[in-house]
Amino acid sequence: MQERTFRQACTLRLKEIAAFLHREFGNELAGEPFSSGAFTHVGIPGKGFEQDLVLPFRYLESNELEDYFERTGQALEAHFSEHYYCRQRVSHTVDFMEGGKQIRFEVVPAMATRPGSFKPFQDVWLWNSTTRIAAQTNLNRQSEGFSQMDERQKQIIRLLIGWKSHKHVRVPTYLLGLIVQSAFPDQEGLLREQLFDRLLGVLEYIQHDFPRRSFRDWANTSNDLKTSISVEEQQQFLREVSDLYQRLCTDDLWVIDYFRRWE
Repeated sequence: MQERTFRQACTLRLKEIAAFLHREFGNELAGEPFSSGAFTHVGIPGKGFEQDLVLPFRYLESNELEDYFERTGQALEAHFSEHYYCRQRVSHTVDFMEGGKQIRFEVVPAMATRPGSFKPFQDVWLWNSTTRIAAQTNLNRQSEGFSQMDERQKQIIRLLIGWKSHKHVRVPTYLLGLIVQSAFPDQEGLLREQLFDRLLGVLEYIQHDFPRRSFRDWANTSNDLKTSISVEEQQQFLREVSDLYQRLCTDDLWVIDYFRRWE
């Protein structure tokens, strides 16, 4: 499938999900479902793409956010039962295949922080189904944080996204972005290094700094994104990073074979 045709298929699927959600929850919404950020690679670069779709519910003082989250998942699972569905921390995943490529949509139920109509640049409340705690953030500023990163940082993030998908490491992509961004300022000259050395530098940083520091949300510095994953998930992340680092240090050609096996 040509790239232009594939992007058109992505757009049609996005509109299909948005239209369904609007029919299902129309009277409870503070605005139209909207995409957050651009299509990004998911899993093996070039093999699939991911898009966030935000479902903005009306503000309620009774705080129905958990109920919004649960009912959104139930509706998606029932309507798109022939497609892969799973629950994430703050979103629900629906996967489609188009021309041999994966299209993944992360549907994010959100609640406006005040009464009235909702605009995409406003703050929202998100429900974390793992910690069972609501957190306030700004999805527009999150997207801006990624877009302003250096391309050499984005290269590392894309590699780690593919790796975590292959190893089933439950670390949000957004948290990976914060980690990579934090790693470069703390390691003088790392941006000038080759891709392999940059990857090693980030893995060293994770092993040394991840256990002892916080990673603050670009959109709300009171949110420590590390607390969005459980202690067990943090430990698994560190174990897998250590294993990857040791393999790369033992055989620097191993990484080439590793990624080729996914093709």
